[in-house]
Amino acid sequence: MLYRKKILILTADAGFGHRSAATAIASAIPDNSGPSYECQIINPVDDPRAPKIIRKPQVDYDRTVRNFPLTHNLSYRISDSNPASMVVQEFIAQLMVPLFQDILQTHRPDAVISTYLLYNAAVRSALKRSNMDIPFLW
Repeated sequence: MLYRKKILILTADAGFGHRSAATAIASAIPDNSGPSYECQIINPVDDPRAPKIIRKPQVDYDRTVRNFPLTHNLSYRISDSNPASMVVQEFIAQLMVPLFQDILQTHRPDAVISTYLLYNAAVRSALKRSNMDIPFLW
């Protein structure tokens, strides 16, 4: 029996771009790499253990963009700056590392891909704390 390598794609549902990118990657890998790869897309914030402070902004994202465009634009510009992005990533990492560790232990992927920048510090920390030496692409 042929071993299929497992690729875990982590995404967010803040708007549709991150999920669209994850879906495109998941579709392209078997097309370009053959049937020996299997991809699974997960939004860690869908897990009920995800802290509400992280889950709520994703749930409210589309409403915020429509109803408060100036607030959204300001928060986007702030989070797009390198120092602010690093602070937000570290904040998310502190709250989400245990959940990411559990996801990684449960799925045991051969590689991890992230389509959501704000998860990256948490994923790197979870991989390190779990002693998992697998490729992580973002």
